Parts: sequence; C-alpha cells; structure tokens
Amino acid sequence: MARFWIQVTSSGIVSKVYHTIDCLRYLISEFSNLWHL
Repeated sequence: MARFWIQVTSSGIVSKVYHTIDCLRYLISEFSNLWHL
C-alpha cells in the first residue's frame, strides 16, 4: 500500500514539474517575442 502511494505522489510531482516547465517555456517565448518587437 505504501509503495502505491509513493508511486502516485511521485507521478503527481513529475506531472507538476512538467506542467511548470511548460508554463515557463511559454512565458519565455512570450517575453522573447516582446523583446524582438
């Protein structure tokens, strides 16, 4: 049971990290577009 919870939380953390990276990449591209203008 504990192993199951560890798997769930670790996968949740990984998905959160990926989501944060996606948001950061989006923000960076938006800022670079503003700079080029």
